[in-house]
Amino acid sequence: RTILSGTPTDKMARPVTDQIAVSGEFPCTLPAYSFTVIRIKPENHPAEPKSNLLKKQNVYFQADAKQIYLPVKTGANLSRFNPEFDAEEGVSISPSGAQDFTKGPVNYTFKSGKEKETYQVTASEDHNPVLDGFYADPEILYSQKTGKYYIYPTSDGFDNWSGDFFKVFSSDNLVDWKDEGVILDLKKDVSWANRNAWAPCIVEKKINGEYKYFYYFTAAQKVGVAVADNPTGPFVDSGKALVYFKTLNVNRGQEIDPDVFTDPVSGKSYLYWGNGYMAAAELNTDMISINFSTMKQMNIDNTYREGTYVIYRKGTY
Repeated sequence: RTILSGTPTDKMARPVTDQIAVSGEFPCTLPAYSFTVIRIKPENHPAEPKSNLLKKQNVYFQADAKQIYLPVKTGANLSRFNPEFDAEEGVSISPSGAQDFTKGPVNYTFKSGKEKETYQVTASEDHNPVLDGFYADPEILYSQKTGKYYIYPTSDGFDNWSGDFFKVFSSDNLVDWKDEGVILDLKKDVSWANRNAWAPCIVEKKINGEYKYFYYFTAAQKVGVAVADNPTGPFVDSGKALVYFKTLNVNRGQEIDPDVFTDPVSGKSYLYWGNGYMAAAELNTDMISINFSTMKQMNIDNTYREGTYVIYRKGTY
């Protein structure tokens, strides 16, 4: 593939960080920029497997050893599995169709003209990663209402962590996870922020005999809260940021990565957050506002950065 590397010739011009359409001879010069063509060789893959039964982001090619590992999703029939290899024009692949991978690796030969390569291809059911795609910062909830487990992650895989929506996945066995779809879209559902959807957390509360779900999330380096009647939503944003300020004498970091914790001793709920510092405050009984008189900066050492998670076990927090 070919990319353009742009450097400013004019000190007042900004560096090229976005895609720019350029036509003409190379090297070339545009106002304020000079461009250099850089050709990058593709990865040394003889072909790409296209089967929908694969966890494609975890397919592993070992070119030197001539080996390919294919992780398949739960339920795939490995006795008759077709990786559906797709190669460039002029490359033949043998064997074709479904093969039996239950007895060990299957040898595949990729031939182009007089040249050919044979790879040992192994396929097996792999439960990790449990989510198919790029996700981070998982929060897990067991719902008393539904008797199921739920993972609430950051939707990742975007440049500069620029995701703008949240999803949820459900399971009744902690192995097989169902994509329940988007539960909060910043651009559609949140009026006060539309970027950097990060690191959510959730708590289930029984209020007046009815279950409620309070979902705390990061958006544009602030913390918000949305409420639903079910673990999969629909969630309704409170209409404003819950945490948008620095605490005490803090002059660094970001207001991100909330963690909600309900004390089993007192029954009170607390919210923690911070980046480069850790803050905490008791939540009011409505769960969508903070009791500011309880807010404090926690005493942490220099190893702390972000991602607070609080638990209680045998008298210790």
